[in-house]
Amino acid sequence: MGASVLERDLVRNGELKDDMTTKTNDAAAFGARLKKRREALKLSQHALAMLSGVPAAQISDYECGRGVELPRAETIKALAPPLEWTPNDLLGVK
Repeated sequence: MGASVLERDLVRNGELKDDMTTKTNDAAAFGARLKKRREALKLSQHALAMLSGVPAAQISDYECGRGVELPRAETIKALAPPLEWTPNDLLGVK
């Protein structure tokens, strides 16, 4: 599966690393990181949704592992600032 134009731009700009689709960064691991960080900041799913513009139901799906793929780059980029993280932090990329 190829990277979208936005994903390539984010990689080029250093906002996302090129290995974002590796097995270590699967959807379940993303959801676990998302939930752990959200709870550490004492944010509800609803509050994160309001801050990020990502629907609460979608956040719930990620956290519960209902997604089979990583979220789109646009979604990751929207979720990162309210969580006080970078997109790479959310993806578990160092």
